[in-house]
Amino acid sequence: MSKGRGGYGNSLSLDNLLNNLIQASSGTERDKGTRFETLIRDWLTKEPTYRDLFTEVLTYKDWSGQHPELVSSGRDIGIDLVGVNSDGNGYTAIQCKFYDKEATVPKAGVDSFIASSNKPFFTKRFLVATNEHWTDPVKEEFRRQTPPVTLITRETLASSTVD
Repeated sequence: MSKGRGGYGNSLSLDNLLNNLIQASSGTERDKGTRFETLIRDWLTKEPTYRDLFTEVLTYKDWSGQHPELVSSGRDIGIDLVGVNSDGNGYTAIQCKFYDKEATVPKAGVDSFIASSNKPFFTKRFLVATNEHWTDPVKEEFRRQTPPVTLITRETLASSTVD
């Protein structure tokens, strides 16, 4: 990713990048998702809005391997990435959803993330998604959580200064 200026050009660039991820994946949802998680891990460390929030961003598997005192396994439980908070106050649980632009995510699509990130050491929660539509029950669920779930949308990614 290189520096960009945000706006309409970045929206087209994001669409092209996401299409390239789909084409480069081995035809499996898992590979497509892993490529998207790698993209988001890199983006979170470069985007000015988020880069100073973390000392590092790790895959859940890598983070859980470093913290067996906090979690018993590195298996997929709905958390894709973990940010190590730069303020020293715990960790940020991050889920990445690589959905079609027109997809609508039901509450069941985020339940495992909400449940698995409901731990005292996760002091922030981010959900990064490429779809544009969210049901009201999902948005309400995000607001009701403690800590709330911050939704990073396709629009946020497209308006980024990181191209």
